[in-house]
Amino acid sequence: MATITLSPISQRSQIIQAVRSGEIEPNYILSVSSDPKTVKSLIDGILTGVMYGMPANGSGEWNDCPFASLGCEMACLNTSGHGGIGLDQDNLNPVQIARLKRSAYFHTRRSEFWIMLIRDIDALIRKAKKLGLKAAVRLNGTTDVKWESQPVVIDGVKIAENIMALYPDVIFYDYTKWPYAKRPNETLPVNYHLTFSRSETNQDQIAENIYHGRNATVVVDIKSSDKTTAIPITWREIPTFDADRSDFRPNDPIGRVLILRYKSAKASSLADALASGFVVPAFQ
Repeated sequence: MATITLSPISQRSQIIQAVRSGEIEPNYILSVSSDPKTVKSLIDGILTGVMYGMPANGSGEWNDCPFASLGCEMACLNTSGHGGIGLDQDNLNPVQIARLKRSAYFHTRRSEFWIMLIRDIDALIRKAKKLGLKAAVRLNGTTDVKWESQPVVIDGVKIAENIMALYPDVIFYDYTKWPYAKRPNETLPVNYHLTFSRSETNQDQIAENIYHGRNATVVVDIKSSDKTTAIPITWREIPTFDADRSDFRPNDPIGRVLILRYKSAKASSLADALASGFVVPAFQ
């Protein structure tokens, strides 16, 4: 693909337009064993491929996290690790540009997106088999797209109701802030597992999700670097489970609040995240 030179003004719009016109494209859709959290899933015998796209309205043209709260956007892990290093005046770096290209590919060149994603899932399956592992796919690494409602259409031909239908032996899983009524269990593919993600604006939905067998995550003020402080046994009288042990949520016991330790993000400090209500005290 051609290399384009971007001016510092409206870089995001230029990148999106270059993807839309076919001048540039992502190198890949799925990242495999590329971050500390999903690598932990290896202890469960799982090799995870994750898609990292541009979260919320970071593109300036669409919102791939329609139920994100202000606190969620501030504490988003999109700017943690390499995602927050060396950001320019438009809050872009090579990691952010790659994520923007993937999301732009999905929104503006859907057929090509599906072809590349299918290629990546096939490669993931081959790699997992070679290593004696099971393949899993997490498409919302930094987004909250309703993937079960995205038909796989290539060159005008619908080949599947959704990407999960093409891979019935692969487990797909995601976190979501969509209200349960908008993504009830009976509408999900049998190989797609969702975990509800609590924020400061949707806390009242935790009980409904747990009632329907969908666990809920809560981010607490124990830093991820703290290896000595134990998580609370219950959260608001609901039994908890340590969600940092592995990223693979389908193996979790049901009826739990899944505790996630705070991981630093470029856009906010722990104090900011606590003040927003997105992060809560572990013990109160």
